[in-house]
Amino acid sequence: MTVTTKKVRFIKQLTVENKPFHLRYQVEGVGIVDFDCKSVPQEVQDQAMVHGFNQKIRDSAAGFGNLDRQGAYNAMMEVVGFLPNGWNKGTTNQGIRYGEYLAEALFKTLKGTKGERDMAWCEEKVGPTAPKENRLKVANRPDVQAHLLRIVADAMKEKAKSAPKDELDALLDSLDVKESTETSTESAK
Repeated sequence: MTVTTKKVRFIKQLTVENKPFHLRYQVEGVGIVDFDCKSVPQEVQDQAMVHGFNQKIRDSAAGFGNLDRQGAYNAMMEVVGFLPNGWNKGTTNQGIRYGEYLAEALFKTLKGTKGERDMAWCEEKVGPTAPKENRLKVANRPDVQAHLLRIVADAMKEKAKSAPKDELDALLDSLDVKESTETSTESAK
């Protein structure tokens, strides 16, 4: 067991080796709190998952204040863009990142205009390694946003194709849905 360096007041979060769904905290001078996330009913786990996503998305907008609503929106969209590929920006399961989506959206926006640029230029200016302020400036444009949303939607459709069908069946069963998944899939297209 290792103590992480992050300290919240008098509580230290401890790392529990080989137990990914286990939380352990040390309350200084009092004791240790252990929690196995898998010990609660699936319904509670699902609520916790939604709470975590809600917190992650809303936290991204926290620094923008009431006057920069577009900046808050862009920050939230950035998180929504990278979450399908990893919890933190720049992490990836399939090599696709928000910055890459945004570079492609900029490329498509500029195509056929006087300001047309090649994809390498777009990646340099707003790709994964570009400064965040560049990405936020470009993402403020409605024409770029329209392309970005289509790109993210297409990526999610591709990801959905590989989603295990048995998990969908279990989800539908848990919702007490009687409709067949083939009909649902066809109507969603």
